[in-house]
Amino acid sequence: LTENEMVFASCSIGGQDMGDFRVKRKDGSAADGTQPGDALAPGIEKVRAIMANKDDPACQETFWFFLCMAVCHSVQVEQGDPPKFAGSSPDEVAFLDAAEASGVQFRARKRLPGKSGWSLTVKGPETQGEKTFEILCEIAFTSDRKRMTVIGKMDEQVYCIVKGADNVMQPLCGKRYSEADNEALSSYSKLGLRTLVFATKTLNAG
Repeated sequence: LTENEMVFASCSIGGQDMGDFRVKRKDGSAADGTQPGDALAPGIEKVRAIMANKDDPACQETFWFFLCMAVCHSVQVEQGDPPKFAGSSPDEVAFLDAAEASGVQFRARKRLPGKSGWSLTVKGPETQGEKTFEILCEIAFTSDRKRMTVIGKMDEQVYCIVKGADNVMQPLCGKRYSEADNEALSSYSKLGLRTLVFATKTLNAG
C-alpha cells in the first residue's frame, strides 16, 4: 500500500524565498510545525515574523499569499487542536497545514443562505484579524485546465484567485514572471519539488 502524502516545502513571495517549511519528527518523518511537539521550521518562523510587523514592506503581500492558500480550495475543516482538514486533494490539505502553522488559519466553511456559494472564515495574525471570504463562483481543477479558480468577495471587494501549474499560469498573467520568480521555480524544480503558482486580480464589483 502507498500513502499519497504531501508536505509544503517552501514558497517565494514577491521574489523573496521564505526558506524551508519542513522539519523532521523524531521518527524521521516530514513535519511542518502543525502537530504537537513539532519544532517550527525556518520558513514558518520567517513568515510569522514578517506578518507580525505592520512596518515590514512584505507584511501585506505575505498575508495575502497565505490568505489565497486559505480560500482557494474545496477542503472541509473539523475544529480541534489542531484542526483537521479533509479534502480529496493532498496538496490542498498541505497548503492549509502550512497556512495554519504560519498564522493564517482556515476556520469554517458555511453555505451562503439561498445561494450556491460558500462563506469561508479565516483567522489571520493580530495585524490582520479575522476575515470572511464569500465564494461566489468556483471552477475546479481539471487535467485539461491544470488550474483552479475562485471568484470571491471580501471587505466589499471582488477578487479572482487562481492557482495552477507555472507553465499554464504565465500566459494568463498580465505581466511576465520576474527574474526572481523564475529563479525560485527553477530552484524548486531542481530539488524535485512540485511547483504551483498563485495569481490574483481585483474585479469590478458591478
